Amino acid sequence: MQRTSPSKTKKRSRSLGKTFVRVSCFAVLAIGMAAFVGIAKNAPSLAADTRIAVGLDSWHPTGQAALYDRARYLLDRAELASLRWQNERLSLQLAIQGIEAAPGDAYAWNTAAIAAAASGYDDFARTAAARSRELAPNSSRAALQRLVIADIELNEASDETRDGVRHDLELANADEGNSLKAILQNSPPTADALRTLGIYEPFANLGG
Repeated sequence: MQRTSPSKTKKRSRSLGKTFVRVSCFAVLAIGMAAFVGIAKNAPSLAADTRIAVGLDSWHPTGQAALYDRARYLLDRAELASLRWQNERLSLQLAIQGIEAAPGDAYAWNTAAIAAAASGYDDFARTAAARSRELAPNSSRAALQRLVIADIELNEASDETRDGVRHDLELANADEGNSLKAILQNSPPTADALRTLGIYEPFANLGG
């Protein structure tokens, strides 16, 4: 009976080992490709039937994260419709879809509140801002966004709403001072409404 030499056995082992590594690599690659195809197929920006072009802009979102997140994509489109094209009704429509996709996202409610206010739907704007405040009461960025419609919120507001807007103002002044200053300078109705709260120190800090 012929025996296999140790050297041949080692070569066969090495060959089998290399083959196993190659097969494993291809398997991992195949799984990765399948996963990517699945993501791409369902991605809001990559799926042809869910792309949304706004104005003369393409369907591609301004932020990379929105490529694979339906809610973020809708909000990206809503903000573009409002800020670049002043199409507030389209912005509100997209923002509401964003809320439906992510009802716990305070920024989705803020986007809807601002679009609703610009479209004349004050009651919905107040409701959306209040919901945002419930979801993110201590977020300075969310607070700053809510202050954009402070004049609408403070119109016949309850004490609870006034306290909420006051808290938003304090947060924004502490962490978003430059942006708050821009809002106050560019929107006199908002500035006048905020001054009715009786907080003068923030405005002193922002002056000049």
